[in-house]
Amino acid sequence: MASQICNSCNKPALNQCKNCKLVYYCCNACQKKDWKKHKLFCKNISINNNIMTFSFDTKELINHKTPLFQLLNIGEKLFINKKYPEALSIFMTALEYDTFDESTESVNINHLLGVIYFQGLGTYIDYDKAIYHCKKAADKNHYDSQYNLALIYKKLGNNLEELKYLNLAADNGVSDAMVILARSYENGNNILAQNSEMAEYYYKKSADLNNFNGIVGLGLYYLKQDDKLEESIKVFKKGNDIGCGHSSFLLGQIYAQIGNRKLSQKYYDIAKYRSQNEEQKKEIDDMIKKSKEILKSLKNTDNKKFDFTIIHENYDISIEDNDDDIKIEDDDDEYYDEETGETIYLSNIRKIKS
Repeated sequence: MASQICNSCNKPALNQCKNCKLVYYCCNACQKKDWKKHKLFCKNISINNNIMTFSFDTKELINHKTPLFQLLNIGEKLFINKKYPEALSIFMTALEYDTFDESTESVNINHLLGVIYFQGLGTYIDYDKAIYHCKKAADKNHYDSQYNLALIYKKLGNNLEELKYLNLAADNGVSDAMVILARSYENGNNILAQNSEMAEYYYKKSADLNNFNGIVGLGLYYLKQDDKLEESIKVFKKGNDIGCGHSSFLLGQIYAQIGNRKLSQKYYDIAKYRSQNEEQKKEIDDMIKKSKEILKSLKNTDNKKFDFTIIHENYDISIEDNDDDIKIEDDDDEYYDEETGETIYLSNIRKIKS
């Protein structure tokens, strides 16, 4: 069944406009009928090698009554192509529609405007505007906007609002929100007391959704406990099986300390393969040398008890995951903030709760 609708009659459609690649038609007759309106902007938009060229005043789109879903489609394409000022212009112009505020398109546009103002993409950073637009989307159950609001309030130091939106996002299935809650309950902070049961609960929930940080967090959480080594290995093996380089690396360290050189080398090799650059590979090589020292020290002592601190203290590298292992649907779906180490959702893949 077609996932697109005809730009003329709103029936399911499969045939894409070959020039702008933004609209669809159910048949040639509908395409011909719509051409008089569509040509006004189609001739001014072209996409080559996934790069969009855009060359007209956005007001023209409004003046010629461009369908709202089409405005969202154009804006998203511009956003993905990192043409943020043009995307911002499209989105702000679209919101001028009086009847637009309650529509699905409005929710998704407000979400993206929240991201634009939060990160200063093509404009200046404006937390007030970011909160305004994110709330517009979050109030309509846009899960990723709920999560992004938590990050904004964290940046502003408003812990109560941060917690409120973290809980909302987690309840709606945003696994990154679950990871932050798990870490907060594990370590405690100024608004949440340490709670091991809640920490394990949120780590498990995020791991069940195949969140890599959740898997690593759950594995390390078990590793700190004297009787949970087998559970920890099981969690890391799951992560390894779905392409998590952190899990592969930690399995290498665990087996090094246990004394299984063969399995240790195997998982280190996997971690190296999943590394993105030579610097990361060198860091892993350094850790392999440290692991060999661990093996040597274990041979020279009668104490064979597993020591989590050896793993924990030496786990100081960040392994990205190789695209050959994991198929990512949309590379532009998220933005990684290096300063905070957190992921900000950009697109509307999870859209709206029905």
